[in-house]
Amino acid sequence: MAYKFTLNFWEYPNLEFLIKDVSLPFIKLETETLKSGEKVYIGYRDFDSFTISVNETVGMDTIKFFQDWQDSIFDKATKKFKKGDKTKEMTLTLFDYQLTPSLFNLLGYTEVPTYKFDFKGVKLLGIGEKNFSYEDTSQLYWDIELTCDTIERFLQI
Repeated sequence: MAYKFTLNFWEYPNLEFLIKDVSLPFIKLETETLKSGEKVYIGYRDFDSFTISVNETVGMDTIKFFQDWQDSIFDKATKKFKKGDKTKEMTLTLFDYQLTPSLFNLLGYTEVPTYKFDFKGVKLLGIGEKNFSYEDTSQLYWDIELTCDTIERFLQI
């Protein structure tokens, strides 16, 4: 079974990024061991940040989008933050490629959305360092570090 991840920002409905990989954050429950040896819940730790590896396009649109977003937040020349809300809303969708034989396309595949994650209050933290090598023939991608206020998860069947 093959999968594809796409990333869309709500304010740019026609802009779609292909995702190489992502580590989705979850809250972590914390426990404490009592003198009796019993473990009890004492709280939780919310997620801090997460990284999405985004494939680059032929026109270098990916790095331009994220650098423009970063430039709208921080002025590198004056070393000062710019005023205004720079948060975004985005959706990460996992597509499952399902075999759909038909009369006209015997080995056709259909993209079926399986999971959808809505990120609200997304803030850009940084664009990861990139090492380039003459011998590296893999597709170019960028590690984008983000944080957000909430993540809503949806199973789509």
